[in-house]
Amino acid sequence: MSLNHKSIELLKKLISFNTISFNANLELIRWAEFYLQQFGAETRLTTSLEGNKANLFATFKAHDGNGLEGGVIFSGHTDVVPVEGQDWKTDPFELHIGNGNAYGRGASDMKGFIAIIMSLADRISSTKLKVPFHFALSYDEEVGCIGVRHLIKDFMQAGFKPSACIVGEPSSMQLVSGHKGQVTYKCEIIGHEVHSSLTTQGVNAIEYASRVIAFMYQIGQEIVNSDNHDPFFDPGFNTFNTGIISGGTAFNIIPNHCDFFFEYRFLPGHEKLDQVERIIHYARDVLVPEMRKVYEFADIKFTQTLSIPAFKALEDSPFIALAKSLTGANQLNAVPYGAEAGLFAENGIDSIICGPGSIEQAHKPNEFIALDQLARCEKFIKKLIAYYTL
Repeated sequence: MSLNHKSIELLKKLISFNTISFNANLELIRWAEFYLQQFGAETRLTTSLEGNKANLFATFKAHDGNGLEGGVIFSGHTDVVPVEGQDWKTDPFELHIGNGNAYGRGASDMKGFIAIIMSLADRISSTKLKVPFHFALSYDEEVGCIGVRHLIKDFMQAGFKPSACIVGEPSSMQLVSGHKGQVTYKCEIIGHEVHSSLTTQGVNAIEYASRVIAFMYQIGQEIVNSDNHDPFFDPGFNTFNTGIISGGTAFNIIPNHCDFFFEYRFLPGHEKLDQVERIIHYARDVLVPEMRKVYEFADIKFTQTLSIPAFKALEDSPFIALAKSLTGANQLNAVPYGAEAGLFAENGIDSIICGPGSIEQAHKPNEFIALDQLARCEKFIKKLIAYYTL
C-alpha cells in the first residue's frame, strides 16, 4: 500500500520536537499553525496558565463558507511520554526508517496520525467540502487530558458546533467506540510521631495507609467476583491500582506521615464512583475516629488529581455507520486506555477512536509505527474527504 512521502517528512518534523509532557509544546504548535495556514486554515490557540503550552484548533471551511455548523474534527495530542531510563537503540527524537517501520518517540502515540492529517491539508483545502473540517491538536493528554478541555470550551464558546470527531489514538486502524473512565487520588495520612518503643502513644501513618489499601483491595476482589461485568471491555470490570507510596523516616520512629496515589478505572455508567466513596467513608468513619483516640489532629485526606470520563459511543450513530463503511470494519471495539474521546462525546460530539499504530508500541523504548498502518490511515482519511465532497 503506497504512502504519501509528505507524511514521512511531516512525521520526521513532528518527532523532532521534544514534547514530553513536562516540556513546552509551543514550538510544535506554532509550526503546525503556520503550516496549516498556508493552505487556508483559520486557526485559534488556547494556552496553558503558565503560557508555555498551547492547543491548536484549525478550521477548513465548507465550500459555502460555513466554518461553524457541523463537520468533522481530527483530534490528536502533541505531548509524548518520557524516554529517561529506556534502552533506545536510536535517538528517540530523530525519525528512523527500517524494517517497514518508522521509529521515534510519539511515532505511534500519536504523531503518526497527526502527520497523516497534516499531509492531507492541501487536499482538504482544494476540495469543495460539504461541511467544515477541523484539526484539534492538544497538550498534556498523557497527564490527564488537560489541554483538550480548554480547547473544547474555547471552540464551543466561539460558536463552533462540530457534529463528529475522530480521535486518532493508535488502534491498529480498528474502530473503537468505548474506553473506561479514570480517576486518580492522592491519599494523605497524618499520624503522630514517637519513638518506636512507645507504640501505644503514636499513630503509625504507614499502618493506617496499609489498612486503607487493604480495604481497597477487598473492594476490588468483590468487583472481580461480582456478576457486574461488561464483556465489551477487557477486563470487563472496574479496577483499582495503588501506584506510588511514600512515608516514614527511620525504622525506629513511628511515622507521622504517609502519602499514596491510587487510580480507579471504571466502566461507562459507573460515573457516581460509589466504590471510591466506600473507601473515603471507611477512612473517615472508621479509621480517623480510631486514630484520634490517640492523637486529636490525626487525619486521612483524599484529593482527586485526575479525572477522565468513560466513553461508549451510540452504535446506531450515523457517523459510526459511515466509519464502518469507509474502513470495511464489521465490528466495534473497546480499549483499556483512556483518551480524549469521552470529553468530546460528553459535549455532544459524535466520536470514535481510529488511528494508525498499535498501543502495544506506545510508551516503550524504540517506539515505532508500521508504514503500512500510516498508509491505511491515509486511505481512510482520503475516503472521508471524498464522502464530504460536493
